[in-house]
This record gives sequence, structure tokens and C-alpha cells, in this order.
Amino acid sequence: MGSISILFLIGTLACQGKEEITVEQYLPLLGEWEQFDSSIKDLDQGTRDLLLLRLAVQQPRYSPQLCQRVETENAKEKCKQVIGRPHLTTPRAK
Repeated sequence: MGSISILFLIGTLACQGKEEITVEQYLPLLGEWEQFDSSIKDLDQGTRDLLLLRLAVQQPRYSPQLCQRVETENAKEKCKQVIGRPHLTTPRAK
């Protein structure tokens, strides 16, 4: 499964989510894991996993830390795919 499958899963989960979340509000917390964890603890499991997956896709250098926080089997599988693409996490040569 490629990135299209990941995007499909994200879109499907987004339609099911009850809470409106935006990735942008969590971006400043990446790397500040205590604050990040505190900010997502009250989200329901599906919404939390969706957020973590979206952040892992958009911010692949943080994907190992984000993926260790997912709980559902589908999200874990998608995270394996994101982490399995190491070329996304290495900085580009200038």
C-alpha cells in the first residue's frame, strides 16, 4: 500500500471523527512531548490516531515518536509504512 492508501485511510477516519482537529494547532508541540501528550489525551482514540497519522505523514522526521503513540491496529500498520520510508526523514542536500 502506498501513500494513496494512507491518504484514503486518513480521509475515511476524518469522516468518522466527531471532533474537529487541525494538524496546524499541534505542529508547535512536536518535540515538546509532555505538552503534546497532554494536549491529545482527551481526544477519543480514533481522533487521536488520525491526528498522529496525519502529523507523521506531514512531519516524517517526527514519525517514530508519533507512531509509538498510536493505538489501533490500522494506525500501527500505516505508521509502519510511513517509518518504512526513510528517505522522507533525511534532510535534503542543499
